[in-house]
Amino acid sequence: MSPKTWRTAALVALGLQVLAFFWVTGYVLGKDGLNPLLQGLDAGHNFFSGVLTVWWALLLARLTLGRGVAGGEYLDRVRQTLRLSFPLLTAFRTVMWGLTLVAVISGVVQAHPVALTAILTITGANIVAGYMVFFWMVRWADKGPHEGSAARAQLTDWLNVSAALALGVLATNVLPVVGFSDDLTRTDQLVYGLAGLSDVVATLLALGAVRQSGELEDHKAPAED
Repeated sequence: MSPKTWRTAALVALGLQVLAFFWVTGYVLGKDGLNPLLQGLDAGHNFFSGVLTVWWALLLARLTLGRGVAGGEYLDRVRQTLRLSFPLLTAFRTVMWGLTLVAVISGVVQAHPVALTAILTITGANIVAGYMVFFWMVRWADKGPHEGSAARAQLTDWLNVSAALALGVLATNVLPVVGFSDDLTRTDQLVYGLAGLSDVVATLLALGAVRQSGELEDHKAPAED
């Protein structure tokens, strides 16, 4: 596919991913019998993730065109807001992951140790990869498409890692684990499965768009020299 096709496909997929985040938000809020605090935290996490994904996609759209972010324009404010807000989301995810770990170590959660180890490893690594994807996107925006080749390369690497981990997270969200997530309903599996699939597809297409933009810049460089 051409760079333009990759870019368009990635932005469409990211738009669908944002809709999936908001869909999960509404689904969680509409469920009965859940702890109100956990319900609110889960819904808030998905809503906030959707908003930040919109901002990330706006930066991707600009940078994959080969254009930078000028100081004072609206995308500069998006970049600054993303730089401040995403560490907060990462901190929240880390705290929730840590609480799950404490529950496992203390024996509150009784499930197969291999399954729990896999879940905690995949979700923990996914938190790190998610942070690095946002971090390197902001760094790329800071440097611009021409001077930010190193940041773009790092972003490509972390998108590659993130895509693999997103597939793992998809599996942990839809496969019931006795003693941990054995109360999953068919509707839960459908909602979380489609949301997870949108994450995998959007990440892979974003990876392709960033990679293609890099090849385009590499072809331009000799001509400019």
